[in-house]
Amino acid sequence: FGLTLKENIKFTELSSKELKTLSEQEKAEYEAKKAQYEATEAFNQALSEASTAEDIFNLALAECSTEQE
Repeated sequence: FGLTLKENIKFTELSSKELKTLSEQEKAEYEAKKAQYEATEAFNQALSEASTAEDIFNLALAECSTEQE
């Protein structure tokens, strides 16, 4: 149960000057990758703080939006 998400994305924070040179599509891709990286980091942090299997199941259940999920 103690599995963490692998950091399969490389993410480098860009400066505001660098961001200004990106096209709208590149900005959208950058923001999506940043969000994915931050979500992975947050999940791994929460997982490392979980002390029981029940804690880990509760983390997973918190992501469900319907009863079927």
